[in-house]
Amino acid sequence: MEDMLQIVSRYVTTIFGDQLAQGITYHNLAHTKEAVNAAKTIGEKSGISKNQMEMVLLAAWFHDVGIIENYNDHEVKSAELCSEFLTKHRYPKNKIDTIVHIIRSTRIPQRPSNL
Repeated sequence: MEDMLQIVSRYVTTIFGDQLAQGITYHNLAHTKEAVNAAKTIGEKSGISKNQMEMVLLAAWFHDVGIIENYNDHEVKSAELCSEFLTKHRYPKNKIDTIVHIIRSTRIPQRPSNL
């Protein structure tokens, strides 16, 4: 069975390929892939669990997809799109809540409250 990270990476890649407005040069697929790789490196160095790593990477994949609908407040829209997608795929609600919290913590100014 395909894991959720593979499903999400394909979905986000498609969204950016099909729906991202011309001229968006930062919040795009290349930036998202960089964020995913950085999150993985930081997670590994921090010694987080496999379960935590999956949630962090899912958040990294989704953190900017909201830009397709709302440039100025895209983190809120990204969290909403993530929640809808993961709910449709029967991902656990408690994990969705954590991922949404991670995505929202990327809003400037960032003020994360935990690891």
